[in-house]
Parts: sequence; structure tokens; C-alpha cells
Amino acid sequence: MRVTIGWPGSHLELSDEPRAHEEPRYRSRSGRRLEALEATLVLPGIDASAVVWLSEQDTPLIGFFDDLARDRDGWRGIRTWASGEGGLTLACVHDGAGHVSFEAVLRPPLPAWEVRGTFLLEAEELERVAEELHGFTLV
Repeated sequence: MRVTIGWPGSHLELSDEPRAHEEPRYRSRSGRRLEALEATLVLPGIDASAVVWLSEQDTPLIGFFDDLARDRDGWRGIRTWASGEGGLTLACVHDGAGHVSFEAVLRPPLPAWEVRGTFLLEAEELERVAEELHGFTLV
């Protein structure tokens, strides 16, 4: 399953499916819990992917997006989420006019590089993103 956050040409894509050439290592041995996501940050001139490892100690990504969707009419300040190991961080700001700006930072597990970028999402799309993320079985 793939979830796209943003617009064509400027978005973050999250997938619970490993790339075709990789073994399916993203699920726990029981297959019930997702231990990693494939995150792809697409920006003008950039298309970067990395595995983002999740743990039970992380703030749940689904809960983060559920909260954003619940408050889609607006909030004050910056809302943030980060994987425990720092592979993906998100910082979100609502402009009060129906748009959410996301700043994403993507780093591979052995950080030889880092990609940082900003993309927009219509606030009304937050509910769709949250619903689609519920299709993942996350920790």
C-alpha cells in the first residue's frame, strides 16, 4: 500500500511494501506489525528514498495524522513527528486558509546524506491521508 502526502511533483510517499529487489523485511515475524516504511521525498529535481525504521517507542504516525485530520480547520504553531531513529521527521504548519505546509527531513539508516524539503497539502486532504495510513499496521 502507498500513501501520498502532497501534490504531484512535490510530495512525500510512504509505502509498507519493500522495493521489488528487496526481501519483505518490513513486518514483524508475526506479520501483524509494521517495523519499517519506505519513504520517498519528491521535490523539483529530487527523488530520494530511504527505509524508515519504526519502534514501539515512537509516537505513532497514525495518531499524529489522526490529530492533524481532527484539527484540519486550523491550529497554532508547529506540529512535529519523528521516527525514533531520525530517519524521517515532519514539521507541519496550518496557514488558517485551508493549507498545511509540511517540512520533511529524510535520512537513510546510515546517514551519508540528508534531504530536506517543503511541500503543501490541502487541509481537507488530511482526513484521506489518515484513513489511508490506517491501512498500514503500524507500531
